[in-house]
Amino acid sequence: MTTRIISSAFLMMFLSVPVYTQDVNLELIEAGEKGETENIERLLAAGAEVDAKDEKGVTALMHASAESHTQSVEVLLAAGADVNAKANDGLSALMVVARGNTKIVGALLDAGADVNAEAQHGVTPLMVAVAMGNRTIVRALLDAGADVDARADSGVTALILSERNGYVEIAALLKKAGAIVTEPGRPQDTLLANESSAINTVGEIVVAQFNYSASDGEGHYAKNLPELIEAGLIASELATGMQNGYQFATSVEGETFTVHADPILPGETGARHFFADESGVIRWSMEGPATVFSPGFGESEPGPE
Repeated sequence: MTTRIISSAFLMMFLSVPVYTQDVNLELIEAGEKGETENIERLLAAGAEVDAKDEKGVTALMHASAESHTQSVEVLLAAGADVNAKANDGLSALMVVARGNTKIVGALLDAGADVNAEAQHGVTPLMVAVAMGNRTIVRALLDAGADVDARADSGVTALILSERNGYVEIAALLKKAGAIVTEPGRPQDTLLANESSAINTVGEIVVAQFNYSASDGEGHYAKNLPELIEAGLIASELATGMQNGYQFATSVEGETFTVHADPILPGETGARHFFADESGVIRWSMEGPATVFSPGFGESEPGPE
């Protein structure tokens, strides 16, 4: 963190809030990311701003939602957190969690989350839930008034996504809600750009894991992206795990680590899924999450359809 050479006495002359406010705000954001509920309550009591944002515009509520810390989400909402606050990339807490945590989705909707809020490229929470195949969340969003025919910038809709992925029951649910069938062409330049960015990011995470292990002292790998961010080894913009249409994750399995990159909206924000481990080989799949058994680059390398 850059330190400005300004005396605290000078700041106190012009600021009406204590000089430690910024520190407790940053601590609150970190506590939300880690799900430290008791610490969140302590920091709020100490004057932390419930809607404070980090340099990427991410709040404690967004972090807690992204990491599925249900109790922390409930405490932050009870403290008046802005359920519709958006990060710099347009992501809201509902957008981040629509991929899989039913209880948090319900809590956010009950708190007044905008069910039709759009992130970059016009992506909505309903599209994310459909892309992840989560029928329960799809139904919850529709019941909350989600626009069933909302279109991303390229024209894709929730129904198009369900049919591309073979989610028959979800497609039927969307049609029952009045979804209209029509599919425009997909812009190949966007798919290629997002995939290229995802490949680079997977490579960066692999290198970060090697560096983390080298500096750990015991040869351990980082358990997740927040640990790599805290160590200063990857950009903080990956705090939500989402970037340029892809969802990234890293985990430790025994004495090895894995890295996954999956398009948020398969076929729309990216056609290929990517995987890497300590071998450093980046592998891909067109049919779903890539694994160690998927082909690596050089074996075959198709682009988007």
